[in-house]
Amino acid sequence: MSKLTDYELTIIRFTTAILAYVMNADGDAMKPEERARLMTFLGKYVSHGQMSHSQVQKTVADAQKIIGTTPFADFIASRTIKELYPGQRLAVYINAVDACLVDDVLAGGQTSELEALRRALDIDLDTAKAIKQVFMVKNSGAVLGDILHPTNAAKAPMRLHMTKVE
Repeated sequence: MSKLTDYELTIIRFTTAILAYVMNADGDAMKPEERARLMTFLGKYVSHGQMSHSQVQKTVADAQKIIGTTPFADFIASRTIKELYPGQRLAVYINAVDACLVDDVLAGGQTSELEALRRALDIDLDTAKAIKQVFMVKNSGAVLGDILHPTNAAKAPMRLHMTKVE
């Protein structure tokens, strides 16, 4: 694969900062599973030869700097978010939800930051709810290990339907 364009790097850096914001919104230091999620997000670009290890390190360092100096509301009001294509908006939101729920808990400021992000990205509420439900099931250790978990109930709804609105 080829190296990423400046535009692509901007979107990846933007998304990395969003992930750092939402992972830190619970008020705790970044947990190992959250760090691993961040590295998984960026690692695929290294594996495909699109980013170097030094670019990944710089991207993470820049994200940490941004979240330490720029309020979340200001960051999501940036020009970058307004220039995202619909699929990019959805991908940013999906990655943010996955990052928040990687530790199986949506805590602290994560709920309010995800809601602010949802609005800024113009993701409709039903889509956002479906995405959260998917990642709650995906990241819940209890679903796999507890046959009495509500998701394992015989009548638990198991539908997810997304369509592109023209």
